[in-house]
Amino acid sequence: MAREIQQLKAGRLSITCIDAKNIRGRIDDSKGGLSPYLLFRLNGTERTSKTGNQLGHDVLFNNEVILFDLPQPKETELIIEVCDDESNESVGRATFSIADVLTSGAGKSFAETLQVIKPGDTTTNSVVNLKFSFVEAKVGVVKLRLDSAESATTDDDGTTKDSYTIISTPDGQSKRASLSDYGNNALGFWMDPTNWFSDFSIQTYK
Repeated sequence: MAREIQQLKAGRLSITCIDAKNIRGRIDDSKGGLSPYLLFRLNGTERTSKTGNQLGHDVLFNNEVILFDLPQPKETELIIEVCDDESNESVGRATFSIADVLTSGAGKSFAETLQVIKPGDTTTNSVVNLKFSFVEAKVGVVKLRLDSAESATTDDDGTTKDSYTIISTPDGQSKRASLSDYGNNALGFWMDPTNWFSDFSIQTYK
């Protein structure tokens, strides 16, 4: 396992929530009275889906996408809990090793049908259908082009001022774009696994 984890690269894991089949509460019922959602646990982080649309004992999750940013992947076991929105209790669990996903090529996706085991059970006919993909955090220059901006403003004394935009990253990179840059000049930012997961800060001044 240690060797396997050492080979994993930083990036973003995408999980598309498709549907679940034959999902039942801890006490079986004939009509299906749950309001299920999915809880994901990976690398000490939790993500939850929206409550799905239930059709009897089946659930549609409308292809909602769950994202995990993985700057330093520490484990490969993803835990998926099917939970009831009303009680927040888990009514079943599935596990999946994401090792193959994290080492796959760009653009490759994995459709998986995973068994959902109820607490205390060892067998099941309940499943959840998910799709996985991974984008590696690569090193390089990101080109950012601004398409439009507000026009120039006029002060009370009649002085005309052009608006401008400051774009910056948390690691200290900062670029200024004036009106003449919009739609023309692209701004370059160096990206690597240390800042790949951070948001750009965009501020416009008049």
